[in-house]
Amino acid sequence: MTADGRTPDEPSLVETDFMARHGIEPHLDDPAETIDRATRTVTSRAGPTVRASAHRR
Repeated sequence: MTADGRTPDEPSLVETDFMARHGIEPHLDDPAETIDRATRTVTSRAGPTVRASAHRR
């Protein structure tokens, strides 16, 4: 077990609560079907369309 409570089977490059703190909701096992750059939306195979945000530094 690692210092932050993970096992070697649960690798992560970020803290456990990173995604929640930054409003990130992962969509696992549901691949993107279309990406509309004009409207900045992504539609998944299951149907939800989400607005994409690009944070450029």
